[in-house]
Amino acid sequence: MIAPSHEGESSTNKNTFVSPTESQLRRDPTLLEFDNVERIHVDDPRLHTEKTWEVPFIITGVSTASTSSLLEEQTLLENFKETEVRTGNRETLADNGFVNSLPSSLIAALNPPSDFSDHPECGRIVFSPVRELPAELQAHLLPLTSAFPPSGGGDKKFTLTLAREGFGIGFHKHNAAMFMLVVGRKKWYMGPERVEDDAPTHPGFYTTKSSHKCIQQPGECLHVPTNWYHEIFNLDPYTAGIQALPDE
Repeated sequence: MIAPSHEGESSTNKNTFVSPTESQLRRDPTLLEFDNVERIHVDDPRLHTEKTWEVPFIITGVSTASTSSLLEEQTLLENFKETEVRTGNRETLADNGFVNSLPSSLIAALNPPSDFSDHPECGRIVFSPVRELPAELQAHLLPLTSAFPPSGGGDKKFTLTLAREGFGIGFHKHNAAMFMLVVGRKKWYMGPERVEDDAPTHPGFYTTKSSHKCIQQPGECLHVPTNWYHEIFNLDPYTAGIQALPDE
């Protein structure tokens, strides 16, 4: 697995705590500012043009559900705290996806400390296929899973994603995906497949080696094209959203 950085790692001692965001600011000084990803409203006719989907962009105005309280931490814990979910961290989910995931109750998954890493920036992530969740929770999520804009045709498989401040899933690629953010903010680093030919990819992927970067806000739906490398950094104490991939 590619390390977050080959230099400038977070340093702590018994008297000092450096937050995940402070550590990432050392690698990416524009973490909280730089955003070059285009926003396109859901009613814009450009969404019907194939060329639009060749690069990352964000769809706005998708659904009022995407800015609702459905994924607020307190809402989920009040109603589904004992529900079993899949969990992992930056490394395990990027390396082997669901194969390395570990089961946990939702309440345990959202409580620190992490079981997966001593690194404070790589905490536990909930990454659970919606189709595996109990019917009651699937119904709770339906206003979100049914709100995704159509793209590419065919059915979609959805994944519930919940995380704390720090790294999301590490440097990886897959089929074209959409991510609807409901709570919190995420910094996305994205680059075309050829970025892997310019080794080492890190820490440069956080600066010059990623062509597209954005600070995703609640209610926004991000499109990542097929085989575009991407990495995520969660900017707030709690972030929540739904990922959609083609159901193959």
